[in-house]
Amino acid sequence: MVNGKRVRTSLKTRDIQRAARRLAEMEEEALGRPRKALSDAIEAFQAQRAEHAPETRRKYKRVLTFLSDYCAREPLRYVDQIAVENLDGYALWRNKTNWTWIKEIEILRQFFSFCIDREWTRKNRSERRSSARVCSK
Repeated sequence: MVNGKRVRTSLKTRDIQRAARRLAEMEEEALGRPRKALSDAIEAFQAQRAEHAPETRRKYKRVLTFLSDYCAREPLRYVDQIAVENLDGYALWRNKTNWTWIKEIEILRQFFSFCIDREWTRKNRSERRSSARVCSK
């Protein structure tokens, strides 16, 4: 729906994931909000936390570099493309101990809360259920 009117147009693909991406792009264009690239969001997050201790900033940089590397491996360029299901794959890719993973989850939650506050992404409804499953490893 655009401006309260139903829009029916071809997305010119049979691939459901590609169709979902194109639909999200169309919705963003209709709302007039530009999409935020993951690299830009990470830079903004780190800039906001520049006053933290050097060790804390190092941890943020390390975890967000891992996230950026994982998203580069997957076709995830924008913040709003990352869903909890992608983070399940990230958890398997990282394959860390429980203590390290709990700390990484803290930083990732801070980052995505930062992005939600700025409306670069939306809250994922399956967040609690999936996060609990990942933490129980």
